[in-house]
Amino acid sequence: LDLDSNNPDFQRTLGDIFYKLDNFESALECYGRSLGLDPNFKIGDFQKSQVFLMTCRFDLGWQLYESRHLIRENADKKQYQDFSQIAFSLKEKLLIHKEQGIGDQILFASLFFEIDKDDKEVFIEVDDRLIKLLERSFSYIKFFGTKNFPKKFTPDINFSMGSLGGFLRQSIDNFQNQKKQFLRSDPLK
Repeated sequence: LDLDSNNPDFQRTLGDIFYKLDNFESALECYGRSLGLDPNFKIGDFQKSQVFLMTCRFDLGWQLYESRHLIRENADKKQYQDFSQIAFSLKEKLLIHKEQGIGDQILFASLFFEIDKDDKEVFIEVDDRLIKLLERSFSYIKFFGTKNFPKKFTPDINFSMGSLGGFLRQSIDNFQNQKKQFLRSDPLK
């Protein structure tokens, strides 16, 4: 920072150090400085999302978490969601794409029960190894993997799995209905 205080990545790195030390206020200041140096430095927004989610400021955190779709050049920018502009509860046909690894897919599956309804048509892409488990666990959702993409399905909205939190967890109160058990094992095994 002494050599080049105008490098937004150096400010972001300092913010990451503060974040790891649970000094969230200083982390936010550093991320803010990185964005002040370069407003298009989307990793700064993404890192701010981590602080807001960690401190239960979900309305800010989930929206900034969407910047993950803007960071990499090859990212699908159409996956970015502006939660304030979407009436999610009115969407009847959903196409949800997998992202991250199998562990994160299981974590986000804890939200599926809120969209597992007979009045919705929902297709969710998951790791092939999870399909049977999830089909057993959810009644109405159709799961697909790498080989059986629903080509004839025309969704009202399509988005990445990580965006479910932004639609369904805007406040701490939204966690009250969280199911403790949402996966069903094979009773024969």
